[in-house]
Amino acid sequence: MPVKKVKQRANYIPYLTTLSPYSVQGLRTKLSTITDTITAPDAQWKAFSRTADIPDKDKHEFYEYRDEFGRELSRLKITNAKDSRAMIEINILEEAGDKELAHLVENSLPDGVHAKLGGKNTPSDFIVRVYLEQGNLDLMRKAIHRHGTTKPKGYVFYRPAYRPSIHAALRQPTDSSLNWAEGILEKDFEHYLHEKLCDIAYIELDGYWYFDVVHGGAGEQGEMINDKSEREDYAMQRPEYDTLVFNPKTGEMMTHLQYKRQNITSCYLHVFSQVLFGVEDYWTKSEQFNIHNFSQPVETIKEKLLARGSLEDKNPRLLRIGLQSLTLKQCFGPTAEYGHGRTATRKISDTYCLTSWKKPEETLVEPGETIESITLVFEFSDTKGGTTRSSVTLRRNQSTPKGKMQVVGLNEWMRENGLALLGFTLEERRKRFEENPKLQESVPSKKGREKNRPTLLERAMTSNKRILADADDK
Repeated sequence: MPVKKVKQRANYIPYLTTLSPYSVQGLRTKLSTITDTITAPDAQWKAFSRTADIPDKDKHEFYEYRDEFGRELSRLKITNAKDSRAMIEINILEEAGDKELAHLVENSLPDGVHAKLGGKNTPSDFIVRVYLEQGNLDLMRKAIHRHGTTKPKGYVFYRPAYRPSIHAALRQPTDSSLNWAEGILEKDFEHYLHEKLCDIAYIELDGYWYFDVVHGGAGEQGEMINDKSEREDYAMQRPEYDTLVFNPKTGEMMTHLQYKRQNITSCYLHVFSQVLFGVEDYWTKSEQFNIHNFSQPVETIKEKLLARGSLEDKNPRLLRIGLQSLTLKQCFGPTAEYGHGRTATRKISDTYCLTSWKKPEETLVEPGETIESITLVFEFSDTKGGTTRSSVTLRRNQSTPKGKMQVVGLNEWMRENGLALLGFTLEERRKRFEENPKLQESVPSKKGREKNRPTLLERAMTSNKRILADADDK
């Protein structure tokens, strides 16, 4: 199996300077047990207590020892899985050394951990001490991911399709199945988007399964000066990130993809269908939000759909909820001028609230129009006497939040006001399909470049069978 590609810095010395002598020698000892490429500390440095400081006469010698450890990390050539694991651990420790992340780790410490944040301990030093006590990176990984999930993200929702595949048993992702998925998706990215790399990180958090996919992004070319003071050309792709979130209770998959990557959604859904259920085409688009409710009279929209309800108690600074914009679509049949059917889209918006300028009995939607999307705005008071806003744009199967203020309890509020549908659990969907086989849905047809997928499907099925056979052997 090829060695996993891992990010490696040119200089680790600045990071090591943020650590105490105890943490430096403990980290070096720990990494030396993972890979033989990193040497263990000399005997004279193993006697540091948790609080001991370096005597002045030994400081210069310790600085040389620490810098040599940093150069050893920079020069490390990743030739096997042990080297790769060591670099992954040092990278996670460095990333978790952020002040906000350190507080998240501190709040989730189990009983019996002696590491403390504050005093002389820097956030980076605190993180390393927790790592040395726990012996693993679980707390750091969860803190990094929890910190990332607080940022506003828009998700597209997919539910289990009513097909025989809905009865497939759910499987826990394994390293072998995710490595297989990386190989398949890397070829897909190369074929469809001319992008390099696919690296999947998996973590369970708050009852959901998160899959973070790192891939090559926009390409860049230019000229640079190298270490030898010579001019040379370079070509690179900056890393970008996609997120897939699976709900094991309902069987639903949510996807957050970077701009212009929606055309490979079917690649993701196909591969993760194989990873989690061992079948193809497990999901279909799911209608999650009742945006057509906004075709009702303005009075109903104000009193029911935009009522603050439970948000008033959970968000003390919330001033009001408004309807900011509507995107409407109308379909027309063939005419003498147009020999084929056509559609027209229009958007109406108001910075304050669309419903402010309408009579109670009027509607915002004209006859023949359907609602494509709506944008709700949430206005909060700030500490300076002003206001700040957050918004969320809803489509039938997609939500996209925007703004710095987080609306606490938004999903529950949308269910209370009839905006969000209350989904079925996976078992309830299976039972519905058994009782009513007429619900069966057809497999979507492939379009454009998707017609080339059968070759990839055959390769995927072959690889998946091999993985299952390996699992059976164990």
